[in-house]
Amino acid sequence: MRRLILILFLSLGFASSVHGHSLALTVNSDMAEFAYATEVWAAQNAELGVGVLFNDDDDWLGSLRLVSNNRVSNALRFAVGMQGYLGKLDKPDTSMRALAIGGSVGFGLASQIPLSLVLEGWYAPKILSFGKIDDAKELAARIQADLSQHAAVYVGYRKLKADLKGDRKNHKLDSGLHLGLRINF
Repeated sequence: MRRLILILFLSLGFASSVHGHSLALTVNSDMAEFAYATEVWAAQNAELGVGVLFNDDDDWLGSLRLVSNNRVSNALRFAVGMQGYLGKLDKPDTSMRALAIGGSVGFGLASQIPLSLVLEGWYAPKILSFGKIDDAKELAARIQADLSQHAAVYVGYRKLKADLKGDRKNHKLDSGLHLGLRINF
């Protein structure tokens, strides 16, 4: 646990040309994830993020993400990019290393409080997965409410799994509903 917290705080040092930061906590009864993101290269709308996920199966997974954001309108935004995974799966006692491509799309919903539906997907094919995994997949959907410029809450569903080599079964790091809070500073 101390290593995970140390990794999170060390990751804060990745911010270079800084224009905005966010810190998010996503939880359910089996998993917790801390994520930090900062805008870099403001003219290109790029975002650099790092995160640490751990679950009650003693798995842990670090991530490093670089995405390009595009706000088409107030009600529609897209993001595309790359995400690296590095982690340790407790049962089957193997490491997870992968480079995924993917992105997200956000749809604004009309309401008094700014609500949005966000769909996100990441895929690391066999050629970009290392160690004892064949590929990695992450799919998520959430409803997010922006309470202010500095705070948002969300509820959603995510499925994050690694397909293991050989006769081993797929390994789920997260599968289920979650709640989250994001603070912008």
